[in-house]
Amino acid sequence: MNTTDKRERRAFLRDHRGELDSGCFAELKVCSDALLLEQPRQALEVAEVALQAASFASTPLAEAVARWARGNALVYLGRYEQALEDYSRACAIY
Repeated sequence: MNTTDKRERRAFLRDHRGELDSGCFAELKVCSDALLLEQPRQALEVAEVALQAASFASTPLAEAVARWARGNALVYLGRYEQALEDYSRACAIY
């Protein structure tokens, strides 16, 4: 699978949605957070994969975790208003 192809990734996530539990999203957030200081763009990519995967998850908390991770990455990239939007949407879900 070419993970940079969004359509292919979406199909893969759809086909494996039964495996997308809360632990999966927690691990994606941990991975994204680990990249923040030295590789914030990659942290953002991981968070966006988590957000895409959250659309197939059975729990709304998956979206909240993914949005929080993306907000963190956006802060490190200096995109504060976008980060605030993600944090606000995550808080509304929590």
